[in-house]
Amino acid sequence: ALIIGNNAYHELPERMQLTSPKNDATDVAAALKRLGYPLVYDAAFTDASRETMTAGQRVVCRLSKAHEVSISYYGGHGIQMGDEHCILQVNTEIDRPLYKKNRATLQRGRIIIHDCRDNPFSTQLDHA
Repeated sequence: ALIIGNNAYHELPERMQLTSPKNDATDVAAALKRLGYPLVYDAAFTDASRETMTAGQRVVCRLSKAHEVSISYYGGHGIQMGDEHCILQVNTEIDRPLYKKNRATLQRGRIIIHDCRDNPFSTQLDHA
């Protein structure tokens, strides 16, 4: 299982920061461990950067090939672009021209739990 909870986004004002994803991710990770699911790097990722989230996704994708069930849980800000569900890392850069292509991390797994689809960058994306 890959468990991610992001609260503190570098480019968002205080009023748009989240308060519960880190705690939720920690609780989900503990529950899955009690049920016998192995966790990527044996813990929940919290306030994860693009690099951390990408590394975790690689591991869960590799492991999902060897197991009947893989779980990806994400709590934090996210967006949907067409049919793609994207999760946003805390170091998302909203002023990059190629934001839509290289700033969001696609979430993969056989069972996906996405605890937020709020897009805090919608105004900026409309102009990207």
